[in-house]
Order: sequence, then structure tokens, then C-alpha cells
Amino acid sequence: MKTLGIDIGTTTISAAVLEDGQFLASETRANGAFIPSALTCAREQDVEKITQTALSVIETLFERYPDIHSIGVTGQMHGILYVDADGNAVSPLYTWQDARGSLPHSKTESWVQYLTRETGCLAAVGFGLATHAYNLAAGLVPPAAVTCCTIGDYLAMRLCGLAAPRMDDSNAASSNNDSSAAVNSGDDGSISGEADGKEPQQMPPDTENGSDMQPSQDFDPENAPSDGNAPQNFDPGNAPSDGDAPQKMQGGPGGGGNSELYIKITGGTLTVSADGDGLDSNGGLLVTGGTTIVYGPTSDGDSALDYDGSAIATGGTLAAIGSAGMTESFSEDSTQPVITYYCTETQSAATTITLTDSDGSALFTIAPEKAYASIVFTCSEMKLDATYTLTAGTDNEEITLTDIITTAGTRSVKTMSDPKGGKMSNNSDNKGTPPSKPSDTAE
Repeated sequence: MKTLGIDIGTTTISAAVLEDGQFLASETRANGAFIPSALTCAREQDVEKITQTALSVIETLFERYPDIHSIGVTGQMHGILYVDADGNAVSPLYTWQDARGSLPHSKTESWVQYLTRETGCLAAVGFGLATHAYNLAAGLVPPAAVTCCTIGDYLAMRLCGLAAPRMDDSNAASSNNDSSAAVNSGDDGSISGEADGKEPQQMPPDTENGSDMQPSQDFDPENAPSDGNAPQNFDPGNAPSDGDAPQKMQGGPGGGGNSELYIKITGGTLTVSADGDGLDSNGGLLVTGGTTIVYGPTSDGDSALDYDGSAIATGGTLAAIGSAGMTESFSEDSTQPVITYYCTETQSAATTITLTDSDGSALFTIAPEKAYASIVFTCSEMKLDATYTLTAGTDNEEITLTDIITTAGTRSVKTMSDPKGGKMSNNSDNKGTPPSKPSDTAE
């Protein structure tokens, strides 16, 4: 008896045919279904594109083995999508990488913190029901939605001609007793967490035209702006470790940028000595731990950090020390403060850099092995609104961290976006946006 198994992955969709446990053939296609979103922390895919690719893979294998007896479906189980009363998808797939669960529920709690506290079950960023809770409160659930399901359940529903998904906990880790509780809309309009053991079709409960889907009464929408950026008074340090590190990295415009790729540094020690671009990603960059030191480049046509999407710092220590002509810093999606500093003049190799706090304690000291004119630095000891002193050769400047990305110093070189050079303001209006590249220059 022949069996076909299909796996709906985030980047590829693969299927294999087995006969009595023996492999016969396989077929793999690129998923390629990511779509843009208004939320910077979102990670969404086109449901119909995924479905059509999956059906094409299945049809190809059926042409070779028309006597296939059964089909097994698996895939990225944490994500969800919404369906209407006829079983049609009325939303994108919010994938397991979606990080809206890390956004603030209040001034002191993220959404996954709130759900964990209310339900007594661990809610993690990317879990479908945590995503649903945010969508419910923020008014993002489509009016026609009556329930939600995983992408695997949706494909099975389409294959069987059903009008409603038959979701099972075995294909939804974010709803079983090892993880998140079911999130439902109560009669009082609040979001309540129900203990596990509910019937699968009741997660979330069916509603007609979304009329029962109401926001939580204690949800503060001012602390969850539509652009997905956390307010300055939100303390991500209170968030659980699996809640404050966005999983979604944006690729974006730029030469060879790939939205599905990123460099992730979680620990250890990494030293880069660069003649061209230093830490160079054709997608995004995520730093959550470890110690990373980048020396170079010395040429103003390259950058110590180079990426094509977002660069997010949530932990660890990183110092990118190089030229100033094309300096790139971190993105404002970061939760750990970052200093971008421009030297008054190019400093020679081995010229010591020291960052001290208001008590005079050194947070970081290094003697770079290459000449440098800019410094991008972040470490877990740095705090918003605190004042630090950065010394680099003859430069000695007090820097108050007025924003997640604080830029200071005096640009000592003429650049494409700053042809005259000059003083960089140390205020929240200057957040370290990298110099723009001319339109006729390849990245």
C-alpha cells in the first residue's frame, strides 16, 4: 500500500511516497509565500499560494503513483489562519515566526506574559493562540472569520472537500497541554484563558461574522500601536526569554536580500576582522547573546555591519568598529539600547575605546586591531535614559541613551548622505539611520 506524506515548511513544501515503509520518490518546491505586513514584527504567508503549491506537489506524485492509498499532512504547526463559514481562508497564515505576542499588552507586560499569568500555562511568541489573542484585541480578526486552524489542517480540509477544519492537538503544539491554553472571547468581552481539554473545534469558538470577537477590556491599545513598535515605557526586561526576541527578521530591498535568511548570534565569542563588509547578511541580523567584536573595514565604501533587512539586538555584547562612510546600526525593533558613535577623526589601530557608566565603572574596554572612525556598541548593562561616557583616543563624550538607538559624535568623513560631515545630534530624533546608498550603486 502506497502512502504520500507532505510537509508544509516555512521555506519549502516537500512530499514523499512510501510503500510498506520503503521510500519510492519525493518532490520539493520552494514555498515563496511570504507577504508584507503593516506590523513590523509580523511574519505572514499567502495561504492560497501555499495551498496551490502543495496541491501541485501532490498531483505530480499522483501522476507517477496513481494507486496512492492515503495522504498524511504535517507542517509548521504553531501558525494559524482564519476561515469563514464555508471553509475559505479569510486571512494570511500567521506563521510560527510571527512575534506580535511579544508586543506590549500593558505598560509592564507583553502579550505572552499576560496570557501566561492569566491562564497558568506557558504562552510563547509564535504560538497561534497567542497571535489570535493579540489580533482579537487589536481588531485584526477578519469579520467573516468563524474559527482558525493550522496550515496543515487547512490543506487537509481542502483535500477532503470539507467546510470546516478538524483540528487535532497532535498537529497544534501551541494548543496542547505542553504549551499554551486556548484563548476565547468571553461573554463580557474579555479575553479569557481556558484550561486544556476543550474540544478542538472550540479553539477558538465559532462565531457568526465575528460578532463575538471583542477586545479585552483591560487591553491598552496605546501600548500596542499598529506599526508594531513597543512604546518607550514598555520594559522588555520583564518579558520571558522566549517572548522578547522577535523571530521574524525582515529581508527587504537591496542587492540579493533574502527575507527568509538571517544571521542569529545567541552565545559564545565571535571575532571578525574585515577588509570589506564585516558582519555581512543578505537578509537580517539578530543578536540575543554572546560577545561579538567586528574590526574593520577601514574603507569608507564598506560597513562593519551590513544587512538587507533589519538588525535586532535583544541581548549580548556587540562592538562593530570600523570606517564611517557607510556605517549601519541596529533597527528600532531592538529591545536592548545601542550607541552609534562617530569619531571626530579617524583613530589609529590600538587606540583604546572605553565606555563607562555614571559611577565611573567601565562597561567595555577594547584596543581595536584596525583604524576606525565609527563605533556601534550594545551590551546588556546599558539602560535607557542613563548617561555614559565614551572615550576613543582624544574623543571624550557623555551620551544619554534617549532612545533604543542613540547616535552621537562628530562624523569625521564626508559621506554620500552627509557631504559636509559634522556633529551628530545626541537626541531621539537621530536614531542611527545608516547613510543612504546612491540609486546606481549595487549593494
